[in-house]
Amino acid sequence: MAESLEALAERRGDRLPHPLASPDPATMLERQERCQRALAALAKLPPRARLIFDLRSRGMSFRDISRYLDISSSQAARIHRVALRKLRKELLSYVRAA
Repeated sequence: MAESLEALAERRGDRLPHPLASPDPATMLERQERCQRALAALAKLPPRARLIFDLRSRGMSFRDISRYLDISSSQAARIHRVALRKLRKELLSYVRAA
């Protein structure tokens, strides 16, 4: 018979958090700050790049995006790639500053 995760964790001395347990206030604050930094970085993108990034995050293909915006799929992919690069750079600047 397979051992449950709880039993395995207890045997190993680990403690699994209860799925409905609230994170501690420090963790909640950290998550909120990360979310605010990500939203601020997204807001700095040009409108078209922000739209393409949003559509991709919702699962749209570059082909569908290109049809929607009347651009080539390679141009949609390039705009997305540049936007992603800018977001990484912006968010890494927060990590390095901390």
